[in-house]
Amino acid sequence: MEVPLVKCIGEANRELAALASEWRCPVLSNTTDFYIFDLPAGFLRHDDFRWEAADSYIPCKQYTTSHFCSIFNINKQFLPTFATLAGNDCENLRKINWVIFLNGGRRKTYRIARLEGLLNWLRRFQTTKDALRAAMKLMPNVSRQEQTMLLSKVEKATLEYRLPSSSLLGFFTEGAALSLPKEVTWVPVWVCASLAKGDLSGAELDVLLHGRRNLPKPVESGELPSSNLVSQPIRQVLYGLLPALGRSGVEEVDWDGNDFHTVTVQPVVQGATQGCGWTLCPR
Repeated sequence: MEVPLVKCIGEANRELAALASEWRCPVLSNTTDFYIFDLPAGFLRHDDFRWEAADSYIPCKQYTTSHFCSIFNINKQFLPTFATLAGNDCENLRKINWVIFLNGGRRKTYRIARLEGLLNWLRRFQTTKDALRAAMKLMPNVSRQEQTMLLSKVEKATLEYRLPSSSLLGFFTEGAALSLPKEVTWVPVWVCASLAKGDLSGAELDVLLHGRRNLPKPVESGELPSSNLVSQPIRQVLYGLLPALGRSGVEEVDWDGNDFHTVTVQPVVQGATQGCGWTLCPR
């Protein structure tokens, strides 16, 4: 079909949102982060396409931050704060009972009531900093020092929703090489180009950066050994073709029944890439 493809080496959601903002086109995804990014043409969810429709077009739903904010009467600047406080990244934030701030009305599920209560609570503030400081005081049994540390973490998380200039735009318009995150600048250009084009998977990048690979969970009997063991010799050769990583092996996360475990796998054919521009992985 000759559809241009690029694989993000850094944080994909932010890069995709930045490109969509530059092109002023919607994002097609099921990732909830795109409800929060301020996208000029909005967000289309995969699950909302009605493929079985008999019309000459495919009906779907378009979500925009402006429409969301008009419904809930909230300023756009508070959406990153809303997403961060509503998230599951911090246990202490999850303990805040946002439902108590919900106005009366029709009965809702706890999940919806919690989110609407948080939106109602945010309306009372003029700035996001005021809201975040107030949120720290709502957490039970949290010391002042812990509040300060958490506030810094939450403020940093909200900044992830600010869109940078797209690093992908030049790739599509001019075929320019992608700008790389600082943690992968040591990787040879030809490898990054293969990663960007999708010729290499993100699993290889995880091995390069972290010496770790998460294996898929096969659909099989939990009483039997993992079928990933069958392809382990092939992966060992692949690890040997990667540069000397300055470590004793690669950690593979595999499944044992319904639980996962970590096994260190030794690469073979080591040294095959000498002279190919590889350097040691920085540690």
